Amino acid sequence: MAQVKKPKLRQAILTASFSLFSGAGYHNTTVAQIAKQAKVSTANVYSYFPSKIHILYALYEPWLFERLDELETSLKRLKSPHARIYRVLHTLWCDLPAGDNAFANNFIQAIATTDPGKGYRPELLRSALARVTA
Repeated sequence: MAQVKKPKLRQAILTASFSLFSGAGYHNTTVAQIAKQAKVSTANVYSYFPSKIHILYALYEPWLFERLDELETSLKRLKSPHARIYRVLHTLWCDLPAGDNAFANNFIQAIATTDPGKGYRPELLRSALARVTA
């Protein structure tokens, strides 16, 4: 019989991961630490996510797109092209890197240290680039 995945358990793993990544960084956080903080077994973490980088994608993608949504909303209020460009650059170069205890650094750390064949998903880059370009 197939295991039924529980949304609360998945969320507990994501919450623990966000806390640990934000505090210790991606590289210094282990799946065992995530499991312990989420109060699940390490095997259970792997039944929800194939790898640590998949957990990070599950956190980072909505985190990033929420901030891009906020950027789009703020751009609608700005009429000056100069102000709009300034807002985009400030968001990309200052707000995103500093947000949530430099959470974006976890993603940079992950893709810099992970084998490209083991979880890197270029579609995130493509969709973020398309949104920023638009």
